[in-house]
Amino acid sequence: MQKQRQQQLTRFRKAALACYFTCLVCTFVPLLQSLSVINALPGAFSFGKWLFLSLHRLNLSGTAHGDYEPETYTYRSHRSLEDQDPEMRWSEGCPSSSRPFDPDLKLDVWRPEDPNGQAILYIHGGGWSLLDKSNSFHIRHMLESGYTVVSPQYSLVCHGYNGVDMLDDLVAARRYLSTRAEQWGVDDERVTVVGTSSGGHLALLLAYTHPSNFTNVYNLYGPGDFAEWFEKGWTAGGTAGLEFTCHNVEDWWSFVAPNCDPDGVDSVSPISLVTGDSPRTVTLHGTSDSLIPFYLSEALHARLDELGIENLLIGLDGFDHGLDLGEASVGSQIFRWTLAAMMNGDGIFEDMNN
Repeated sequence: MQKQRQQQLTRFRKAALACYFTCLVCTFVPLLQSLSVINALPGAFSFGKWLFLSLHRLNLSGTAHGDYEPETYTYRSHRSLEDQDPEMRWSEGCPSSSRPFDPDLKLDVWRPEDPNGQAILYIHGGGWSLLDKSNSFHIRHMLESGYTVVSPQYSLVCHGYNGVDMLDDLVAARRYLSTRAEQWGVDDERVTVVGTSSGGHLALLLAYTHPSNFTNVYNLYGPGDFAEWFEKGWTAGGTAGLEFTCHNVEDWWSFVAPNCDPDGVDSVSPISLVTGDSPRTVTLHGTSDSLIPFYLSEALHARLDELGIENLLIGLDGFDHGLDLGEASVGSQIFRWTLAAMMNGDGIFEDMNN
């Protein structure tokens, strides 16, 4: 009997060790992989680069959608990569976790079992250059709440496209949603756009340039005042710079380029596009964000207040970039609750601003 118990204990210990090392691998491999991506990018290694790619690698690995499967559609076709201006493309190519170039842009439609008629246009993050349309663990929770989720691809900066190109793509995706709304069981007048990080920035651009197409916009720690970065030359320790509206950037991670056009920067800066008709806006942002500073969101929401737009800025004290990573994280739970309250009209703006 004692020998049998000892054998059981040995098996248990082996199983526990196996689980432990599996957890270590699942946690640290994405972080180590990010180092190989950094080495392939121009510029020297920095902790900021490592942190940026590590967060997005972890987001990449957290894409559990349960038993849901999307329907995939081509909503737009681009010119070939060879037709792009070679000076606009990154000489070192795209990071390994970027989507391979395809002239056909696709979107996924995720349909809930019990639809409520509302739709979420979800825009993924990834520094305007990483990840793809399926990279969010929020999608399953959106579906369980009854929302139809439409998640589009968009052009990437490393393929030679800029912010205006991305906005054009997302306008086309929204138009495609309208043409299929009845088929998908969606009320075309009850669409909310949601985006994470760079996707949050694009969500704001889309909502503020086409306000009649959206009831709400929810921004997860995306830059609300894009021009501020250029004016101050802020680079988050050499981290956040991207070839966005500026060309010939020698270092991908350097934000300030020699031929930046201020008007061009304003055209992709959400704060410059806010009007009295802009949709209700919620931003969730960590006050200690080392990649996209919190004051950019404060500036945007001050402007929304000036124009009398319903808005809510939720600053999580001490949280860094990627505050919603992990389904059980505080940031993720706050996001899901406030998103549902906003879309259901539960008085979130009045209650939380008082």
